[in-house]
Amino acid sequence: MSPRKGVISEKNPDILCVQEYTTLDKTRFTQFPYRQIFKEGKNIIVGNAIFSKFKIINKGKIVEDASISELGKNLEKVFREKTK
Repeated sequence: MSPRKGVISEKNPDILCVQEYTTLDKTRFTQFPYRQIFKEGKNIIVGNAIFSKFKIINKGKIVEDASISELGKNLEKVFREKTK
């Protein structure tokens, strides 16, 4: 058993969110009957995934606003300056 599956089995979550998930991975999370995998773009093999023991009744995406993107860049710049 992989360390990842061991932790998930031990904690036994009802909902699992995974970043950088790929369907090429042999980990299938079969204990979760419901899943939503988000991948965008052509030839993209990784994305975000939600696995759930409960039925997923709605889905959507949050589109990054340019002003939010700029805020993130500014915060990153401040953080770098403070950690020098």
